[in-house]
Amino acid sequence: MTCSPGGYRATPRCTASRFLEKIVTLRLDQPLIRREQSARLFTNGLAALFADLQTPLSDEGQRRLADEWELFLSAELAEPRSVTRFLAQLRVFLPLVGVDEVDLVDFIVVTHLRSGWPRVHDALLNDRFLLTHSEPGDEDGPLSEWMNGERLQRLGVDAPHLDPLHATLLRLFPALAEQSRRDFRRRGVSDPDYVERYFNFMPGEGDTSDAELLAGLQQTARGTVRGPDLLATVLRADPDDLDAQERSAALLRRMEGLTERLTDQDAAYLLANAVGYLPLPARRGLLLGGPDAALARWMAALLNHTVEEQNLGWILTTLSRRGVDAMIAFLRAVPRAAGTGDAWQNRLARRSAERGWQVFLDHVRAGDDAPDAHTATLYALIEGLAGTNYVDRGLQGAVDEGVPVVGIASRLVQVASMTESDATVIIGFDADALVARLGSARVLDGLPEQDPGPAPVQDSGWADRARFAVPRLRAAVAEATGLTERRIPSLPTGVPQPFGAFDVNALNTPGAELPDLRIAVTVMMPSLRVPGSAAPAAGPAGEDREMLILRELESSSMTRWLQAASGSGWPLAAQPWQLTDVGDGRRLTRAAAGLRWTGQPEPTFGWRQRTPVLTGAQILTGTEAGTAVIVADLAAGLWLAELTSERTPDELRHDSRPLPAALSLMELSTLVHVAVRSAVSATEALHRSLLDDATEDASAVVRVRLTAAAGLPAAVDLSMLTRMGTNGSYPSEQSGHFLFSAAELKDRGRLDSKAMDAAVALIGEWLLRSGFRRYEATLLGIGAWLPVDSV
Repeated sequence: MTCSPGGYRATPRCTASRFLEKIVTLRLDQPLIRREQSARLFTNGLAALFADLQTPLSDEGQRRLADEWELFLSAELAEPRSVTRFLAQLRVFLPLVGVDEVDLVDFIVVTHLRSGWPRVHDALLNDRFLLTHSEPGDEDGPLSEWMNGERLQRLGVDAPHLDPLHATLLRLFPALAEQSRRDFRRRGVSDPDYVERYFNFMPGEGDTSDAELLAGLQQTARGTVRGPDLLATVLRADPDDLDAQERSAALLRRMEGLTERLTDQDAAYLLANAVGYLPLPARRGLLLGGPDAALARWMAALLNHTVEEQNLGWILTTLSRRGVDAMIAFLRAVPRAAGTGDAWQNRLARRSAERGWQVFLDHVRAGDDAPDAHTATLYALIEGLAGTNYVDRGLQGAVDEGVPVVGIASRLVQVASMTESDATVIIGFDADALVARLGSARVLDGLPEQDPGPAPVQDSGWADRARFAVPRLRAAVAEATGLTERRIPSLPTGVPQPFGAFDVNALNTPGAELPDLRIAVTVMMPSLRVPGSAAPAAGPAGEDREMLILRELESSSMTRWLQAASGSGWPLAAQPWQLTDVGDGRRLTRAAAGLRWTGQPEPTFGWRQRTPVLTGAQILTGTEAGTAVIVADLAAGLWLAELTSERTPDELRHDSRPLPAALSLMELSTLVHVAVRSAVSATEALHRSLLDDATEDASAVVRVRLTAAAGLPAAVDLSMLTRMGTNGSYPSEQSGHFLFSAAELKDRGRLDSKAMDAAVALIGEWLLRSGFRRYEATLLGIGAWLPVDSV
């Protein structure tokens, strides 16, 4: 028999034995003892050692020690001399490190490895960082040779000892197991904050013992500390110093483990002081997490102690002053009390959730000027503590008391930071859930009359998140109220189309330039044919005619749209209608109005930058087959490519996609609705006032043309819709013909409803042809929401 390369055996052929034979002249072979005798010798020796060190071994420790004896230690500690020598090493090493600084069972096993398997022990020492900082079960990681046993073979461990030793290392270091089969053991050799003690018998550089750390916590809580404040030292570590942040996190993790030794009074005092440092900045780049995560766990441990109501109130008040993110850090530490029956934890959860809810609502009330914060996270934590019913009642009560729905929605929009930059992007919003909680009526009442505008891809604040949320809320309301069971109105068929090639550029732009988006409506009454004769129709002429036309245009919905746009979202001033061509004073009259930049400096790029939104009208009257006829053209043009994302004038861009100032789908629907209603309503009124021989009970035929040279998505933000296919093109135009009966022309409500149906039918058909799907709920929701004369 020979000695094991990695271990020792007391046999005659061992090198150590031969050396002793040269010293001891009389050889005495010691007889073998039974396993139970060596076990009793080992157990009695440990009991004496622990008694001398005044440290008891817990029941769980005794169970683990018994397992380690059977699975590993007993094979090597089979003789009195080996047991005695091992116990002697423990008597020397354990007081050096301190019985309260390590897990006793782990220390016993590592001590045996040091004496019996020195090469294995040294390899563990060299790899201690990997062993304690790696995720469990990473078979392709740097610890793969430890996991499969190849490392032990390379260290010379022979076959009989390979499996037991490998199994022992799996128990010591969960990171080596395919699946972690043991819970993390605080102060064990696998604890990265304590591993140094097992190999060097003392804390690392700049570290302190648990006894000193516990004394520091107690002195801080009782106001007897002398020297630097412990909490300030730990919680105010330089955020730019990675080593300082790592030391701070390690100390906080160890403080968490020592919390069970504190009194309730000490824990309450430390907790009250710790919340004053919230929120700690999030720290990336630390394998075990930064001080922010470690502080949350320590506060959770402190909250396991009962805190008096007065102290809890003071803590929650402090958190309220420190804002949303501080409250989030605290609520993450509050234990979930549901089903525990623990009176203190139930009270803590309820009061913390109530205070968190007030912080959330205060942030909403602060509007778009409120500081950026993780409000969606706070909302979710409150619901986790207080339950769904609590949040539902809170939301409904808040809205009923005047808290804006859009403000709440903007706080629930999910955002994320890009890893390669500091940019924040919007990633989603559960509009259906908010509508279900508040009810459709509350949501509709709380939405603005017009969409706040398209949200950019990159998020820059609460206003952007509101712009993202509003159209999704409208779509969710449409779904909840059953609007999706309706279908988008189809474009009517069989309508007279008397216009033929008749086409007018009512915008009257220089060089007849086309805008990025044009909405052109042509209305004829009665529905015959465009006047072809030169004979004017009998009626007012000259200035009388022109004043009637200007007055009707000024009172139209299109004018109110221009005025509303200039006051919300468009930093441009509405210009009044002005005559641009008086013709012969009897047959043709043209006028224009628009949104003009009036700020400083005055843009020098051209008229399109100075007036990026233009509307125009042409009124033609005459006779056809002896019947007086009026044909009115109303058009709106938007040069979106000449606007910045703030809708201010910008230089001409050759590539118009994507357009940073694109309309929202709500804004497009509103504008088409307004254009159709204004054209039809004005034509009906001018038919009566400009034509002496106006046909009674005349109907009107209407042609609507929507044009976007680069396709609808180049002018309208359709990011919330789904498009099928990737290779299809975008049609540049959508048109349709509609017939308005005399009864519909005389009933304002019916005229408005039909104009809205026309707008929805045209846009729906354009979306369908452009490859978009599942837009029905959104579009129907917009149509149902727009009230009569909303603009």
